[in-house]
Amino acid sequence: MGKAAILNRGRLNNCRLGYHTGRVLLVVNGVTRHANFDEDAWQVALHLNERSDEASLEVFGFTPAVGQTLTLAFGTTQNPLFAGLIIGLTLGRDRLNDRSVYHIQAKDWTPLLDRRLVSQLWVNTSATTIATQIISTYTTGFTTTHVQAGLETLDQFPVTLADGASVSQVLTRLANRIGAIQYIDADKDLHFFTGSETQYSNPATLAAESSLFWGLRYTKDLSQIRTRILVEGSGSSVAAACAVGDTIIPVEDL
Repeated sequence: MGKAAILNRGRLNNCRLGYHTGRVLLVVNGVTRHANFDEDAWQVALHLNERSDEASLEVFGFTPAVGQTLTLAFGTTQNPLFAGLIIGLTLGRDRLNDRSVYHIQAKDWTPLLDRRLVSQLWVNTSATTIATQIISTYTTGFTTTHVQAGLETLDQFPVTLADGASVSQVLTRLANRIGAIQYIDADKDLHFFTGSETQYSNPATLAAESSLFWGLRYTKDLSQIRTRILVEGSGSSVAAACAVGDTIIPVEDL
């Protein structure tokens, strides 16, 4: 039987093209640690818009540190499921195997994304342009390859320092304004779109013979259901100076 391989990484006629195994791989701070974690005891939670992606796992045989990068991938490190930063560590002891074990809590790239606050006014600008400018102006190391072209044009989209708004907060606000979805993927690329991402096909339906996923579990969560939603309406500029005590403020047409 041919070995598993991805395009441009295998010997012709000796591999199955476009295929890789279902093994979960771990890279910590650029070092492969595939043999240093429990492949049956890791968890990844992927979210859209407001919430950050999270991962948890237990490692052994090396000493991780808070702030180091962490990637979990399927089959090959070029197929990442989760990537981000270690934000929490708990040291314990595995008495059965007589070794130290670190329980790791990791978060996606949000801490790096939010290193600067946004302050800018966009007038008569497409949400496509706004999203790409936010990334290019207020972040380093992030890209906008998957920002949808031709998104809705907004008459005004103001963000001031008084708002104290981080990049992730402003992107969420922009997405909510036009009914879009946004997230940063494992490769630090912004996805910003309405509808669905057409470049991705639906995953295969899991069946009884899908032995690699016999241990798969899923969780339903109602924590993001809203009972109150704040809505931002259209804005306008004041057309003339106003005196103290005026009860009417002249504005430009909406």
